[in-house]
Amino acid sequence: MRRSKRFNLVVVATILALCIAGILFYAEYGTKSLVDELVTNPDKFEEVVDSIAV
Repeated sequence: MRRSKRFNLVVVATILALCIAGILFYAEYGTKSLVDELVTNPDKFEEVVDSIAV
């Protein structure tokens, strides 16, 4: 079966978007250790949990 050009474009755009999101996520959180932040600073635990809650 031959895929349409539009389908291929959607697949490539989705993969590209996921790669960009992954790079941005890693750049933001890759050097931070969330567990260390929560364990070494229990006073900020509630603040950190609130900031990651959806």
